[in-house]
Amino acid sequence: MTFLVPVLVALILRLTPWRAGLPVDLPALWIRILQSRGASVPTWLYPILLLAPLLPLGWLLWALDGIAYGLPLLFVQVMMLLAAVGRSDPLGRYAANFEDAWVRGDLAAASLVAERDLQITADDEPTLLANTRGSLAWEACHGYFVPVFWFVLLGPLAALGYRLWWVSARHNTNQHLIASLVHALEWIPVRLMGLAMALVGHFDPTLQQLSILCRQWEVATREVVQRCLVVALDPAGGGPPLLPARVLIERAVLVWALVIAFIEVAA
Repeated sequence: MTFLVPVLVALILRLTPWRAGLPVDLPALWIRILQSRGASVPTWLYPILLLAPLLPLGWLLWALDGIAYGLPLLFVQVMMLLAAVGRSDPLGRYAANFEDAWVRGDLAAASLVAERDLQITADDEPTLLANTRGSLAWEACHGYFVPVFWFVLLGPLAALGYRLWWVSARHNTNQHLIASLVHALEWIPVRLMGLAMALVGHFDPTLQQLSILCRQWEVATREVVQRCLVVALDPAGGGPPLLPARVLIERAVLVWALVIAFIEVAA
C-alpha cells in the first residue's frame, strides 16, 4: 500500500480535475478556524494545536485496518495524501500566464506577470527565467516530494502534519518555531530531490553542488532546490521556457517512484 497510494494520487492529479489536490484546501481551512478563535496561544503550543486533526484521523486509520480487504483504509489514505499535496499544479498550469507571454515574445508582460502572480523579480531576462524555473521546482518540492517522502517513511499522518505546518509557516511569518520545524522536515527530502535531479540531469555538477549543500544546515530549502535545478538543467533545451524544468522534475518523480517500488518489494 505504501507504493499504491502515491501511484493512485499521481493518477488523480494527472488525469482528473483535481490537479491541485482536493477541491477544498483542508489544511488551510483548519488554520483559518484556529486563527478565527482569536485567543492568545503560547508559541510552543500552537504547533501542537495545528496537529489536532491528526488524532481522529489516526483513530480512523486504526479502525479501518483489515476491513473489506483494506479498501476503506486505502481510500482514506489516498484522501489524506491528496490533502497533503500542494495547490499550485507545478507540472500543469503553474505559471501558464508567464509562459504564454514569454512564448509571444512579450518579455515586459512576462516580467509583470511573474511579479504579480509569482512574486518574482529580476533585473534581466536570464535571471527572470532562472528564478521562475526555480519557483516551479520549489512548488513541486514542497507540494509533491516532501509529503510523499514523509508518507513513505511514517505514513499519511506525517505527510498531512507536514502540510499543516508548512501552510501555517507561510501565512504566519512570526511563527519562528514552526518555520524551524518545517525547515527540519524538508532538509533531507529536498536534498534527495536534488540527488534525483542529478541522476536525470547533469550528474557531476549537480552532485558537486549537492555535496556542498549537504554540509550547510542553514541554507533555505527553496534555495537548495533552485541551485540544484540550475546546474542539472540542459541550457540548450528548447521549446516553452518552463518545459525543460518540468521534464527534469517529471523524471525525478519517476526516480522516486522506482525507489519506492523497490522498497515496497524488498520489505
